Amino acid sequence: MQHYGDIELLKRTVEKHTKWLGFLHKHFDKGMLKKGYHEELEGYYKSGSGLGDWLGFRQRDTWLTHQGFYMASARSIAYISQKLGIDNGLSAALEISNTV
Repeated sequence: MQHYGDIELLKRTVEKHTKWLGFLHKHFDKGMLKKGYHEELEGYYKSGSGLGDWLGFRQRDTWLTHQGFYMASARSIAYISQKLGIDNGLSAALEISNTV
């Protein structure tokens, strides 16, 4: 899209992106607590792998990595929504990204 201006792929996939962000928004905090992160972010108490197994970091780095990807996902949905003129998707995604 940035190189050629073709937004057809975005139109076909925006619903799936939005569903993924909704899933993250619903389960992220509970998932982080389940994996052993303390509510006050004092550190990592269990020897889990984080929320995914695609890339391993040291235990204390995973919180920041997860937060970063969560925020990046929300910002990506906001960008896609803006390009497609979907106002409710833009505002919802920005709200999520600002709370992360």
